[in-house]
Amino acid sequence: MSTPESFETNSEDDYVGETDDDDDNGSPGPSSRLSGLNRPKIGSGSMRYKRQKTSGKSHKAKGTNKGRNFGKLAQLMSMPLDVFFEITSRLEPLDILQLSRVSKHFRTTFASQSSRHNWVAARRNISSMPDCPNDLSEPQYASLMFEHNCQACGKSRAQKTDYSLRVRFCGPCFKENVKKGSTIMRPFRNVPENVLTLVPRSFLKSSDLFHYSGLPGTFEAKTNHKGNHFYVPEVEMVIERWRELQYDTKALDLFKNRQMAIASEIMSHAKDLDEWVLTHKHEKYVEDTERAENRESSIKEKLIELGYDASDFPSTYEHRWYSIMNQPRELTPRIWKAIRPKLEALIAEEKENRAKRARDHRLVTRKAEVRPFWASFIADIRTSQAREVMPTFFGACELPTIAAMLLDNDAHTIITEERFLAQKEAILADIIEYQIKIKRELVKCFPSQGTASTDKQNTTAGIENEEMDLSILDRATTLFRCSDSWYCKTLLPYPDIFEHHHVKDSTPFSPAALLRLQPGANVESTAVLLLNALGLPEDTSVTALDDVRLICNCGHPDFRKPMDFGTLIHHFMDEDEWYKMMVAQRTETRPDLVLHNDHDLSASNSCVALLRPDDLLSHGQCNEKEDETTSGGSSESFVAKYCVKCWQLCLRHVVLKSQADLTYHMKGKHLKEACEDDAVLYSELRSF
Repeated sequence: MSTPESFETNSEDDYVGETDDDDDNGSPGPSSRLSGLNRPKIGSGSMRYKRQKTSGKSHKAKGTNKGRNFGKLAQLMSMPLDVFFEITSRLEPLDILQLSRVSKHFRTTFASQSSRHNWVAARRNISSMPDCPNDLSEPQYASLMFEHNCQACGKSRAQKTDYSLRVRFCGPCFKENVKKGSTIMRPFRNVPENVLTLVPRSFLKSSDLFHYSGLPGTFEAKTNHKGNHFYVPEVEMVIERWRELQYDTKALDLFKNRQMAIASEIMSHAKDLDEWVLTHKHEKYVEDTERAENRESSIKEKLIELGYDASDFPSTYEHRWYSIMNQPRELTPRIWKAIRPKLEALIAEEKENRAKRARDHRLVTRKAEVRPFWASFIADIRTSQAREVMPTFFGACELPTIAAMLLDNDAHTIITEERFLAQKEAILADIIEYQIKIKRELVKCFPSQGTASTDKQNTTAGIENEEMDLSILDRATTLFRCSDSWYCKTLLPYPDIFEHHHVKDSTPFSPAALLRLQPGANVESTAVLLLNALGLPEDTSVTALDDVRLICNCGHPDFRKPMDFGTLIHHFMDEDEWYKMMVAQRTETRPDLVLHNDHDLSASNSCVALLRPDDLLSHGQCNEKEDETTSGGSSESFVAKYCVKCWQLCLRHVVLKSQADLTYHMKGKHLKEACEDDAVLYSELRSF
């Protein structure tokens, strides 16, 4: 049975009103006023939800659990009517409506006129509910107000209840059956528009109603017009009757007056119903809130009786706690028995979470105490281990010795300088272990060592225990890229890569973070070729290049100054990649169009060279003179142009931003001296 504040039914198969048991399609029966109308149409996108009719034979499934209440209502069949009606008078209209559908006997009992007092008594059990209107029967009125299934397709949870039209539809069916007056009247050219004043207009679609804002609105039949919405079958019925009486003036006037009075009465009643629904929903909300507060208070009282304190309870932001507490149901012994284990588990979990948060807060304090001691400690040992990576502060907090110190006595013990220095030897051992671990992860980045693989089986304990040649990290060819490789192309050796500003902020250095330092596929091979071109062995160490600077004699304006080994590698790789791209896109093979790779490391006359410290000054003076020569004093007036040769070769836009760019490009890429016609404006390229 329903609760006093319920507007819903749990049945998806119940239909509106007093349906005929012999009706095969199971669709809802029309109300008394609309009994002569056509059935509502099913909207597009909807389907008919048919109610399954029970036959005389009972089909019991094998092993069906009948439940503890099975058969108890059978005693109502033999109960005296006066006693039976006394019981049902304590129910609500929806309860009686559902009871009338239990059997034909109950249907006959509640559908008779003699049971009307039962429906009236049921309505009085709901606060201030308006009386049943004259155009509806009691069962139809109860169905309209308390059920939620669509009267066209039978779908449950239909949201469109129009109290003026006395219908309830789902969205598609409402759109199909309730339309504008102008749309309905379109096929009826000979019928005057004032016929729309003879039917009630839609309450949901009335733009002149402001019941949610509290402003008064006009809702009368005499103000109906073609811009309002109406129930299509009802308008069609009235038009048909108007046509029958159009030549009988007296009968037509009588029909108009009667229909307008009925429509006005229905529309007035519809406003009363809407106001009652809003009031009833508010009262229900207040009652539910009060019951929820009583429930929460009762639950907390019982928990306190069990020895808990109010401060132990989780916050209302804890969804599981809130969902148990905030329910509009009074606490009963049965409910308490069911929710008590859940509440105690949530309290225990909250206690653990609070302890963890308190420990995390203490841990932050302990780390703040360690920070100055670590900074002083690491500064002392950097001088003796200049070529080794050192843990950052956040990485240091994960070293076993320092981590144990931080968590000592659940992070309650204050860390002093004496405590920290007492663990100096253990911390040094942890740092050495940390460095070895970092080196092993870095060595895995190089396929040439046979340890880098995407196969997860190769990263198991077998690799961790195998011997690795960590000395490769000291070679000049072992370079690592910046982890922000999308924007930064820096290549640095170990451990300089960890001092790069894009890398040192990555704390701590996890295996995944270290894997992002793996260089591109051609970096190592290009480095080997450069060492060969410089006349240096392939196993040249990083320290051997510390006292020298490398230059590229290609003449590129941006790479005339000495550079480190990593920058030189990037320069050669970029130039070689540009050349290969141009060759791949070449569309013209004329002999006068030359495309030259001036950074081919396999050629005998490589443009790379070493500069000793004594050669740096003289090289700088030569570059200054060359800049003056190539610029010719006209760099300020130079307008960016495009290379004609590259456009003719492969239709590529190669921009030359200065006279130095033009001179270098023509000499290095096309083996010719630059002239005025070699570069033109963008708009002039199409002419070549």
